Amino acid sequence: RWFLSQECRLFQHRLSTLQGSAFARFLEARGMAFEEVPASEADARSAALARCGGIAAGATTWYRVPFLEAIDLVGRREAYLEKGR
Repeated sequence: RWFLSQECRLFQHRLSTLQGSAFARFLEARGMAFEEVPASEADARSAALARCGGIAAGATTWYRVPFLEAIDLVGRREAYLEKGR
């Protein structure tokens, strides 16, 4: 159990250090080609996005994820839903 926990932490760290297109390539290589939310749209919803992630809208990249693939995020209240998407 300890080993698995450490491996998860290492993966999270490595994933968080990927920047820009490297992160997009990582997602695409694993069949997770999610649509990136344009900065203008994220700024328009900045208050709602800050409530669900605790991060300013302009400080991170946001992605549109199909609902069925985001159930864990919804359960942890780390997702922003609008019009069923």
